[in-house]
Amino acid sequence: MSVATRPRTGLRTALPLLAGALTAALLTATPTQAVTGPEALSGTHSYTATLTVGGEADSRGCSATLLNPWWLVTATSCLVDVPGSAASRGRPARATTATLGTGQTVQVAELVPRADRDLALVRLTAPAQGVAPARFAGAAAVPGGDLTAVGLGRTATEWVPGKAHTASFSTTSVTPTTLNLAGQGKALCKGDAGGPVLNPAGEVVAVASRSWQGGCLGADPAETRTGAIASRIDDLGQWLTATAAHGPYLVYNTVTGKCADIPDTGPGRIDGPVSQYTCIGGAADNQLFQWDYRGAGAGGSSEYTIRSPKDGLCLDVPDYGAVAAGAKVSQYTCVGTSADNQLFTLTPRPDGTFWIVNVKSGLCLDVDGIRTGGNDARLTLYHCSDQDDHNWKLL
Repeated sequence: MSVATRPRTGLRTALPLLAGALTAALLTATPTQAVTGPEALSGTHSYTATLTVGGEADSRGCSATLLNPWWLVTATSCLVDVPGSAASRGRPARATTATLGTGQTVQVAELVPRADRDLALVRLTAPAQGVAPARFAGAAAVPGGDLTAVGLGRTATEWVPGKAHTASFSTTSVTPTTLNLAGQGKALCKGDAGGPVLNPAGEVVAVASRSWQGGCLGADPAETRTGAIASRIDDLGQWLTATAAHGPYLVYNTVTGKCADIPDTGPGRIDGPVSQYTCIGGAADNQLFQWDYRGAGAGGSSEYTIRSPKDGLCLDVPDYGAVAAGAKVSQYTCVGTSADNQLFTLTPRPDGTFWIVNVKSGLCLDVDGIRTGGNDARLTLYHCSDQDDHNWKLL
């Protein structure tokens, strides 16, 4: 049976709550609909994603939220095979795929769980394209306040709806790590675990963790309770920023087999050259680069500045406007806006590599020469081509 038609499972471990048991994964359910609420309007909540854990013969799914182009937030319980077991940082125990709201499918490279709550970050092997990340709250929900849950799990009538649904909840109580929620006629169902819980400003204040699943397809027909528990995220701003940074990465050219490099091993300098060199990696050299997300550009493409952590300077080309093919890449104080020409996008190629495209000029990051550059060959910008040395990976 294909994943597309397989009933989605969510959190499974029964936990005591009120007078009965909760299923350890959020589901979308109401007496008649999904999360169990109405289907989300077209174009809204496109930052939600479905995580598929395991292969076609034995898979389960849950929901997640795009924190930035490289990272998703979800529930740890979605990614462990034994309900209630702990998870460790690293590659997920089972192959995991993220399907984003745009339809883009990306493998999960890394899991970073929280020890104090049912919440984890997952890093993608390639950045999300054409979708803006969610906005995250910096203040907690308040008891009695209204919230909206979004999920991609079951509804009251569908195993795999394939579309986000929403449901309204009220906050009954707030603990240091969780929100207790009362369903307003709707419920969370299997597959909704890890989905975002939004405050009235549309900011993510928590992620779904457990639910009674009253009215969900496949749930106990006698169960009518629609309450849920969500893991708070509003108090984790510093952890999110530190954990989900974009890099640092080696910028590896798959044609020349070498990495972008700042000369020598110490900090670079303003207007200093950027070249390529045999890949070394590690903090001892200066081949690692941070990709700082600067927002969505034309067509929704994610735009970045590329910064060396050793000196805090960004990849730059001369002046502020478009430059001609062959312009040399150097370093300069990071500006990070469209006023300068330090913004780059990643264009996926069929072989799994990327073109690194300068926004102002539309030219690709290039190694001087045509597929012949050796150590210390200067990085330039040139007309994009798969026949040159414009194909890169971030390692």
